[in-house]
Amino acid sequence: MEAMSQLLLILAAFAHDPAGTLGPAIERSVRFVERVECRSASGKGHLTDVEIRVAVPTSDKRQTVSDLRFQPRPTAFLTDAEGNRFAVYRRARMVAGESVEVGWSCRARLSEISHDVDRARLRPLSEAPKDIRETYLNSADKYGMDDPRMRKVAASLGEKAKDPLDLAFLINEHLREQLTYRNDGKWESADRVLRNGHGSCSEYNFAFIALARLNGMPARYVGASALRSTGPKYEDTVHHRWTEVYLPGHGWFPVDASRNDGEDGTPINRWFGKTSAALLVLMKGEGGSTHPLRWGYVAAIDARRFGDARLSKRKRFVWTNPSPAKTAESNGGG
Repeated sequence: MEAMSQLLLILAAFAHDPAGTLGPAIERSVRFVERVECRSASGKGHLTDVEIRVAVPTSDKRQTVSDLRFQPRPTAFLTDAEGNRFAVYRRARMVAGESVEVGWSCRARLSEISHDVDRARLRPLSEAPKDIRETYLNSADKYGMDDPRMRKVAASLGEKAKDPLDLAFLINEHLREQLTYRNDGKWESADRVLRNGHGSCSEYNFAFIALARLNGMPARYVGASALRSTGPKYEDTVHHRWTEVYLPGHGWFPVDASRNDGEDGTPINRWFGKTSAALLVLMKGEGGSTHPLRWGYVAAIDARRFGDARLSKRKRFVWTNPSPAKTAESNGGG
């Protein structure tokens, strides 16, 4: 029964995705590497039961993933309730100074996509499908939805909104006015982000989701590797996260609040209802303590530590132009 329920949720998630309108596309080769090392000042510490879980990109209307290869071969694969796929690598033991690299490579054709909403077809938020409401209206520790200030702000925005699309825009504008983009390596909860007055892309996303859900608007996050260069090679070590909200009568609608606030020098509100071609989506959905990646969207690691052992980890995506031969092969294959 549990497997059947999971399958129904995955199918429902695809069914509720809007078609969108595809725009300009790019094609790149992308390689992901997670390097994990066991470090020990004494030289005697070690790790056991090491498990590395890595998000694996999949194809959809906006992105086509081909020639996907893993290095080394994963121990297993996992699929979560939203249909996201993860490669699992396990090591029984790692001693001091020992390191391992895991990851994948692929070729990706990525398109910009825009969502033009017919306001006449929008329905009240209460008419969102039951499975969507049950999954994407819940509270969680990163959202701070019990915070009095958060609830007050959400109520104020909800009172001003004329329809669900207007609510999404008002939340976007509130975050633009109240926050400044700053990536300090922290993932504070939404209530703290609003008090701090600044946040990373993930923190803008937590705040957006909290304000949306407090108004009965289903919201989820999207995590991706981001290409920030037009050169022949680019190494992404920062990545990117944004929000999708569910608009009854339309479907999932993207809002990239931190980039709408000028992150990466982006024009204000360029990515309200649009997703850039320069993003390789890794997962969509919901995080939490029981999720394979917890609150991450790239990779997560668990291990038992003995002595003074500690984990050192570094992840990176390397984007390159595909070779002419591979590009021709890809185009020839449709």
